Amino acid sequence: MITKGKRLLTLHEQIASIIIREILEGKIELGEKLPTEANLAVEFEVSRPTVRKALALLAEQQIIVTRVGRDGGHFVNDNGKVNEIFFEMYFNMNGFSARDIEQARIAIGIQSAGITALKRTEDDLAELAALLPSVEEPLPSDELFTVVYDFHAVLARATHNKLLEMLLTAMLPLERLISTYYYLCPRQRAVITRSLYTLYDSICEQNRDKTQKEMRKHFAYFRPTVDRFCEGKVISSCHSKRKFGLGELQQVIGGDDWWL
Repeated sequence: MITKGKRLLTLHEQIASIIIREILEGKIELGEKLPTEANLAVEFEVSRPTVRKALALLAEQQIIVTRVGRDGGHFVNDNGKVNEIFFEMYFNMNGFSARDIEQARIAIGIQSAGITALKRTEDDLAELAALLPSVEEPLPSDELFTVVYDFHAVLARATHNKLLEMLLTAMLPLERLISTYYYLCPRQRAVITRSLYTLYDSICEQNRDKTQKEMRKHFAYFRPTVDRFCEGKVISSCHSKRKFGLGELQQVIGGDDWWL
């Protein structure tokens, strides 16, 4: 039952939060169909419009997907988003720092890159190849980093190891947060573009050692920026957009409104 009154979250936000927690606790399975709006309204003792707003919020955050047709309805997304949220909560509850997360990201990322090289499929290669032309376009820095982020997400899936995919996907938000404030000059764009192509080539060759070596170099390109971020300093790479630090990371991976 939802309690009405003076609360931090609105009614529909409370409902969305409860549904997320039930997913994380395993009470609702990934891919499972949620009850109808009418049934949820009865369960939470609220109106259907309130339930509809809660479902819209979950859909916006990619926690659920809506399908139409005779067998349609609202389904829990099974694309890794829920696992990402779980680990964001876990990082926050255990007081992990940005440095802890980044060190783990590099260690796991380098080793898993070798696994990707050995286990990748032709479909995986096609996904990676489809992203490469975008890095050569004159995109704004944040959009270019979105392509890099997507490239790493494909690398994680291409390990074909559910645990590795879950861990790597969970730590990717740190990269997304840093990239939001990072400006790339032409020289840096060229370095990143070359790095992704070299990684792709080594994965095509199924050369584990070369892939791990290239991934280590790829991470090294971002090391000065990550170091300054973890220390809470201003990022200055050719030009910085504004000041930020660990506090903003904590806003992304923690707090009472962690899922908003």
